[in-house]
Amino acid sequence: MIASLCIALIIHQPKWFCTKLSGYDIEKRSDIGIYDSKSGFYLCSTSECDGGYYSLVLTRDRNVVTECGYLVPNFTPREHDNGTVRLHYRPLRSLSTAKGVKIGDTPAEVRLLLGKPSKTERDEFLTYHYKWSDKDSRPDYDQSYVFKAGKLIEIRFDRDEGG
Repeated sequence: MIASLCIALIIHQPKWFCTKLSGYDIEKRSDIGIYDSKSGFYLCSTSECDGGYYSLVLTRDRNVVTECGYLVPNFTPREHDNGTVRLHYRPLRSLSTAKGVKIGDTPAEVRLLLGKPSKTERDEFLTYHYKWSDKDSRPDYDQSYVFKAGKLIEIRFDRDEGG
């Protein structure tokens, strides 16, 4: 029964769907707080206390890292809560997704790999959102790709089991 459900979910997944970011799988839901000093990127996770929502983000934005609850040394965030969990300082496996989207890609390269986004936002940055949920089951998935000056600067994977 479980195998047939898994196969059904795989068959209906959109082209862009993947669960691995920088070699870490959002399905494993592990606590991740890594700083790669060579690239300057952070990979961090955050979750709701009930475990229904989980997020992985690859970013250079220290405010995002502190919002995930991690302590960024020598940094005063926008908000006064500076996080409490210490980061691990080690190289990241990659700055890409399992589908081959990588930091530095252009919007056209991301669209070529993933297809048309579900939603596009334009403000200070350009953000592509890819959203999917199987209408008969949970969880819901949202992947966001943030561009600045025509280059990909942040990737976020969200998984929400709803309620």
